Amino acid sequence: MVLIILLTSSIGLLSCESIIDLPDPVKFEEKIVLNGNLVLGSSNVLIRLDVATAIEENFDSLSTALSGAIVILKYDSTELTLAETTPGKYEYSDNSFRITPGKSYTIEASYNDLTTISATTIVPYPIKIIEMSPIINSGDSLTYIPASDTAQFLDPYLFSFKVKSTVDGEFPSIIRLVNRALEPSKETMITEDNELKAFLFKWNGIGDDSDEDINRRIHTRNRIIFNSVDPDAEYKMGWIYYTFYGWQSFEVYALDRAYYNYHIRNIEDAPTDPNYLPESNVIGGYGLLFSSYRVKIDFFLKRP
Repeated sequence: MVLIILLTSSIGLLSCESIIDLPDPVKFEEKIVLNGNLVLGSSNVLIRLDVATAIEENFDSLSTALSGAIVILKYDSTELTLAETTPGKYEYSDNSFRITPGKSYTIEASYNDLTTISATTIVPYPIKIIEMSPIINSGDSLTYIPASDTAQFLDPYLFSFKVKSTVDGEFPSIIRLVNRALEPSKETMITEDNELKAFLFKWNGIGDDSDEDINRRIHTRNRIIFNSVDPDAEYKMGWIYYTFYGWQSFEVYALDRAYYNYHIRNIEDAPTDPNYLPESNVIGGYGLLFSSYRVKIDFFLKRP
């Protein structure tokens, strides 16, 4: 009897629009999708154009690639035409050209009767790593510290540091830390003294009892990413960042406001609206044009 009453109540709630007001579904529109990253100091511009695909259709990067578009890069009073190098990829390269910090760049793309799109990015200023302890240079070696029963989320850690803009008052909108294991394999996989904490915090619930588990760890956990918007933060590269021994690529990115706006809902909290779309800076289409600066250190991670 109780079960019947509960089920009846649930049906009543679901049928009452005044209590549960579901949003209208977003209508699909065929638009140009632009994705590109302008790298500070680079003499090369590379973007990708696709045509949006309805969610019920099978996605295929080859069939969605937009070939034959007219793509223009605009900055100051200059206009440059990007050439299509492979289907959907458009590029401009010139040794006399450099992407400059603080400057605004706009990409415009048009194709037949599709809506012409445009996107603008303002390039962030360079950053530098300061107060690193211990100091690590490219080519150095570090000895790994396993997580014991007393380990915390980021403790033990291998090194710490802060990030500073090279221009006062111009700290980037968002910082991204990326540690990538360059030699991931079953033989180089890190095992911890506390396997439960490793299972929860390092491997995200991926076991290691089968070849399938190992392969999932190799392909999904060889790169660990952390985003920050705190200019005064001290970053501790704890044990959860390291999944395999061997060579590591450690990168710190300065990213522009467009990148921050696109990812802000995921930074603050998971979106709850089923129709939520990221805040794209592509006018008339979808995707993201952003700019970045990178500091990179390669080091070797030794077994304890």
